[in-house]
Amino acid sequence: MKKLFLFAGMFFMLNAFTNAQKAPKINVLLSKGKIGITATTTKRNCGTMEHLQWMFQQDPTLKAKMELENKKLDDYIATHQQELENDKTDYVIPCVVHIVYNGSSENITDTRVAEQITQTNKDWGGTNGRSMGVFSSTLRSNTGITLCLATKDPSGNSTTGITRTTTTVSSFTDDDAVKSSSTGGCNAWDVTKYFNIWVCDLGSSLCGYAQFPTSGINSTYGVVINYQYFGLTGATSPYNGGGTLSHEGGHCFNLKHIWGDEDACAADDGVTDTPMQATATTGNHSGLLTDACSSTTPGIMYMNFMDYSDDADYANMTPGQTTRMKAAVSSYLTSVANNSATVCSSTPNAPVANFTASATTVPVNTTVTFTDLSTNTPTQWSWALTPSTGFSYQGGTSAASKNPQIKFTT
Repeated sequence: MKKLFLFAGMFFMLNAFTNAQKAPKINVLLSKGKIGITATTTKRNCGTMEHLQWMFQQDPTLKAKMELENKKLDDYIATHQQELENDKTDYVIPCVVHIVYNGSSENITDTRVAEQITQTNKDWGGTNGRSMGVFSSTLRSNTGITLCLATKDPSGNSTTGITRTTTTVSSFTDDDAVKSSSTGGCNAWDVTKYFNIWVCDLGSSLCGYAQFPTSGINSTYGVVINYQYFGLTGATSPYNGGGTLSHEGGHCFNLKHIWGDEDACAADDGVTDTPMQATATTGNHSGLLTDACSSTTPGIMYMNFMDYSDDADYANMTPGQTTRMKAAVSSYLTSVANNSATVCSSTPNAPVANFTASATTVPVNTTVTFTDLSTNTPTQWSWALTPSTGFSYQGGTSAASKNPQIKFTT
């Protein structure tokens, strides 16, 4: 019996890769036997703090640990104040967006994801162009922190920075179920190297929630956003300006709500250049707005990303908030920022050719199946065999097929 020893090569061309916030409510008014419908004032009612209380219930030791971490961070800011204020470093934070969807409307497009990342970078960079009202433009800060969609996954393969996971869960809540495959969600990528963003259906009452870095950089660290309020095109008003991620992401970099999460003038957000504020602001405003805590010009900073105003109002992070965000990076997220040079490259890794054959020594007129095992996501294939005669492709496959079947006739 004649036997043929096969040697096959592969050549590839790689295509260029190139706080649980509550949604708007409607009141049904009953009066003299008639039913009327009127929109209430929209309130974000961010549930990051509610989520934090849930975390305390899961781990009774967490509160004390977090208090210690918060004190350490405050002490770091106090002892490095001048250094942080003068810090001109630009921190690039590689991120991955995990889209967990039950229906096609929840499976938002790559374009919409890119819109959101671009908008948050404008928001945090102080370039979104929205009005500062009566406040000085010096209180609109460039935080020096930008997000980039990862171009390499934890295994070093090329990626768009977006994962897509189908789920049987109709809607999630703020119990972190979306962050685990065992509960219908998607597991985080390495949190020491990527900033994880989950996008899913959070029902009709939640816009998103976040986790503070002082609670631990662990498998649940990151932010969850309702798909309805993620991105711009197709997002739901009044949260269709990308502000939900810009707000919730602020919590992930250790920013509190601007009123200090207590409805009293004694409460504070730990930032010196944000005015005292009695409670959350809701809706859309312009010009001067005052309250009992800031009763004179310039009033309250309702356009700050850490308030509850509509996206159309959102305009700024202050220099003081920037200091706090950069302190969080220096204290907890240096490994994530340092990973950007590796996983945020504009040029993905080239494919590494690898394959198996169903047989390597065969009789004449035998069909061999070649299976591609190459890494870094090749998108085109070109098989070349030497000698270049004495074989034919079978079953509709060709030299451009990913896994061709080849019959050797000589």
